[in-house]
Amino acid sequence: MRTTCQVITLGLTLIGATPAAAQVRTIDLTGRPAATISTPISSVSRGAELANGKFVFVDEREVAIQLADFSADALRALSRTGGGPGEYRRPMEALADGKGGAVVPDGALGRAVLISGGGEVVGTGFDLQTTGVIPGMIRGFDPQGRAYRRGRAAAAGRDSLPIERWDPATKTVAVLAWQQLVRVQPTPMRKLPDGRMGGEIVAAPELFPMR
Repeated sequence: MRTTCQVITLGLTLIGATPAAAQVRTIDLTGRPAATISTPISSVSRGAELANGKFVFVDEREVAIQLADFSADALRALSRTGGGPGEYRRPMEALADGKGGAVVPDGALGRAVLISGGGEVVGTGFDLQTTGVIPGMIRGFDPQGRAYRRGRAAAAGRDSLPIERWDPATKTVAVLAWQQLVRVQPTPMRKLPDGRMGGEIVAAPELFPMR
């Protein structure tokens, strides 16, 4: 099924520092969308707004990194599939890089596509050899361009995984917190609405301060 992408205007009351009346946040999802893209889209992953106001996201079904320009009702693919500079094989999602651009991890090539705030592919980076972890484990960036990720498997006997911050400028890693490993508890198999048999796995993670 193909969908049409829409932007909905959000009315927000930000949380203030001291006034009691400002401690309320409201989100209004009623009314007409602020902008639309009329071009059919197969799927939309997590995306990022760029410095120029355009929106970059991944269409996993089409295996494409897409750039949406709502002001012009335009949609175009960035780069192409392949193994060359700036190319990709299995883009996962677009993460805001904290500086107006975006980073798109590639699950097949073990690196990420770098997109500028102007909406152009400027190269690749955050490869496994440089960061020590696959790019798909990166969950976000701060304004200094530092990456936040879940670390590798815990040492023997440890019940937690590290939540890490990797600084590309200094090539150093800081452990900020620990995520407790929770034993999975599969539910009994049952018949799904489509006739297949299936079950659920319950394993809610918990975050703890660094210890």
